[in-house]
Amino acid sequence: MDAAGRAILSAYEEVAGPLDEPSLDWWRAAGLLQVAARRFRRLETRDWTLTPILVERAAELLRPPRTRQAPHAAADLLDPRWMSGVLRVALAPAQRSADPLQVETAEQLSPSSGRRAVIRYRVRGLDGPDAAAVVGKVFAEPQRAQLVYEHLRVLSEAMPATQGLGVPEPLALLPERGLVVYRHGEGTPLSGIHDPAEALRGVQAAARWLAQLHSSEVTLPRRVDLAQEVKTTREWAELIASLYPWAAARARWVADHWAAQAAAPRRGRAVPLHRDFHPGHVLVGDRICVIDLDEARQGDAAFDIAHFCAYVELLMGVPADHGSEGTLSAASLASAFVEEYAAATGWADTGSVAGFTAYTWLKIAKQWATAAGPCRGASAEQRLDGVADALGRGESCLSG
Repeated sequence: MDAAGRAILSAYEEVAGPLDEPSLDWWRAAGLLQVAARRFRRLETRDWTLTPILVERAAELLRPPRTRQAPHAAADLLDPRWMSGVLRVALAPAQRSADPLQVETAEQLSPSSGRRAVIRYRVRGLDGPDAAAVVGKVFAEPQRAQLVYEHLRVLSEAMPATQGLGVPEPLALLPERGLVVYRHGEGTPLSGIHDPAEALRGVQAAARWLAQLHSSEVTLPRRVDLAQEVKTTREWAELIASLYPWAAARARWVADHWAAQAAAPRRGRAVPLHRDFHPGHVLVGDRICVIDLDEARQGDAAFDIAHFCAYVELLMGVPADHGSEGTLSAASLASAFVEEYAAATGWADTGSVAGFTAYTWLKIAKQWATAAGPCRGASAEQRLDGVADALGRGESCLSG
């Protein structure tokens, strides 16, 4: 309906010229209140639950423009009362309860980067008497919300939850706000599992999830652009060089040699990629749910495989347990992941894994240098050691 409304306004303004937006909003609010009053006066009580939704929408239209047209402001996103009005309208098609939808709490999950913010809401009235957890991801560029919603929609159809492997269920898209809403994924991040046996089962399940993604018939709207990736890796190298001058030559060497490998002809078909697949994005619970599909696109399957294995090395070193008969190293977990994936797909490396692994280690070196991503909060000494280690691993991939 939002899309239909925008289409009508666009066509009208092509002929009649721009409309006065405050006047339009005033009359829209008046219309909503008129409809609410009519529904409330009816004897059909099933219509009465729609009254508060219509009134909240009217109230939203009448708020000052600064308040309601700044969806990226933390004060708006973290205001349960304000978001109750927004989500009552947005989640109405997914609502299974007759009770008015109400946001009880709002919690920011990651620091706002200026480009996006991620908020978890506990919402009552969505499914029944119990509160449900949903996530709102808002983007400064509204088209990115549209893209994420489309990724979740097509992948939730291709990877049904009944098979134990899935993605968060998309619930709503508000393109004019740059907001996509989906169910919160339940489970423990694979990177947080320290029991060796559980960690092994987790990486094997992650491999099956990736195999299902790569084997699906999904075609995503974007493709990996290797020329752009070469440019990006060189930018990473220069950023590392500016922060750690001693690492400049090494970072540039990895970027240059990765660029040479990226220019080589590619074999095999492009498959749907997660493109940021790592243990922190794999939730292990009653099913395997993989999150953060913002960067998904078509490309070489080796990209996801190499990326995951490098981050296993970074995040999943399993400490020795003196009470167990043995331990699993991060390298063993990475090998188990590749074996499980190959068994499910018949995949074999055609020579591109080493290059994509070097690419990932350069990315990790950049994250250490800037204390970003999984390296956020690292001490100065940890960052120094991390940059050196990541560059060394990237060099090893390209010099073998």
